[in-house]
Amino acid sequence: MDFDLSPQEQKYQEQVREFIRANITPEVRWSLSYAGLVDTPERNAFIDKLVEKGWLKFGFPSEYGGDGIANPMAKFILNMELMLANCPIVGKSLGQICGALMLYGSEELKREFIGRTLCNEIQWALAYSEPGAGSDLANLRCSAVADGEDFIINGEKRWITSAHFADYFWLAVRTDSSGRKQEGISLFIVDTDSPGVTIEPIRMVFKGHRTNTVRFDNVRVPRARLVGELNQGWKEIANALNLERFLMAASFPAVGRYRMLTEWARTAKVDGKSLLDDPVARHKLARVDVLIEMARLLEIRCIARYTANPAAIPGAEAMMNKAMAAIAYAELIDTTLDLMGPDGYVLDEDAPMSGEIPSCYLESGHMKVAAAGLDVARNMIAKQHLRLPSS
Repeated sequence: MDFDLSPQEQKYQEQVREFIRANITPEVRWSLSYAGLVDTPERNAFIDKLVEKGWLKFGFPSEYGGDGIANPMAKFILNMELMLANCPIVGKSLGQICGALMLYGSEELKREFIGRTLCNEIQWALAYSEPGAGSDLANLRCSAVADGEDFIINGEKRWITSAHFADYFWLAVRTDSSGRKQEGISLFIVDTDSPGVTIEPIRMVFKGHRTNTVRFDNVRVPRARLVGELNQGWKEIANALNLERFLMAASFPAVGRYRMLTEWARTAKVDGKSLLDDPVARHKLARVDVLIEMARLLEIRCIARYTANPAAIPGAEAMMNKAMAAIAYAELIDTTLDLMGPDGYVLDEDAPMSGEIPSCYLESGHMKVAAAGLDVARNMIAKQHLRLPSS
């Protein structure tokens, strides 16, 4: 298998790099690093610049505001270079939301929402997790009950990133409790300012971010806002998540941080001797390098398979990529703290690796549970890829 980019892809990659060099100063990078996937004003201002370049339109039909050219590698390359530069990436809006709308949305929903999302005119919050349904999402209990041409929604969502900035919720609810827990789930688009919606802040240690609890109290939603088929939301969510697991270039935060670590290690001294003279340090660095390369190659394999057949979204392979990327990143950050000692805990621009390691340490825990916890991922790989029994 050829893992190299084509000449056309390499040309686009260089265009992205030129854009980053022209627009991202150290001060801008520092401020953006605290935005992440939260739709802060700073992040949206940066995404607007990507909109001006036309880079959010890749792969979407022209009738919905896209460029009409199917090229999954373009989004991957864009996110890869943005991650390597520690910039905000093109995240949930294009992958989980616009991607799912293309697969399952009605014509009306596609025309209403895709074009405005590609222009960054509207913001979204994924409303999946609940107090008892996080990495095991099928446990969700927030309900939607049919009432004429509407559904009435009641329940609570928790850890809802960007809810306080969003215009719409991409909401997963229980519409039938009679079967298996994976059955009877449906997706709706809900206005965040709907009567009965309450958004309450949760302050996080990680980068000082705010996330949210969202409560729905008899919130009325038109049936036309149902995405796809009633009670088929589990399949729709799974396919959209699988797309995001590899198109978001999940391995490349580790690639970028590893480059920074090795640059630091080349000049680091321990008791007057070069750190790289220590065989234990070299072994730790080599082990991390191997794990990151495994994650990167799994990711590229998913991209290649999806490019060859977009109708067949990688499932178990995408989960392998997600799990390996999380494992590699956690190992990288643990190794960084081992090698740097107290200096690795300093949160300051002038500290080693620009003071990013404390927030990266917190982020590594989040990566283990985001878009499926590691235990859930291993179970899915065992069942879907290895064909092992459930018990």
